[in-house]
Amino acid sequence: MKVMLSLLFASALLLSSSAQQDTAVVPFRALTIKDGLSQGMVNHICQDSFGFIWLATKDGLNRYDGVGFAVHRNDASDTTSISGNYVTLVTEDRSGRLWVGTASQGLNVYDPV
Repeated sequence: MKVMLSLLFASALLLSSSAQQDTAVVPFRALTIKDGLSQGMVNHICQDSFGFIWLATKDGLNRYDGVGFAVHRNDASDTTSISGNYVTLVTEDRSGRLWVGTASQGLNVYDPV
């Protein structure tokens, strides 16, 4: 009787662990410069409340919408552009504003409203 219960328990354990492994399979896809990423060195990643993925790189702030990238870089003639291209950090606050840190040009804030 003990042997039968042990075999039954072991079988149930094996079946449950293989079922969990099957559901844990998540498809990953690498995004590279070929896909439009401005630079291969990503310092920080943030997903905002709209679902956009923001990537802080050595060559600008990249926004990924699930299809392609929009790259935000400093434009000396535009005072509303990001202050520097070497972006080290991007995060969203509770109000939905993006805070973007640069290596030597300071902190930026973007309010989508």
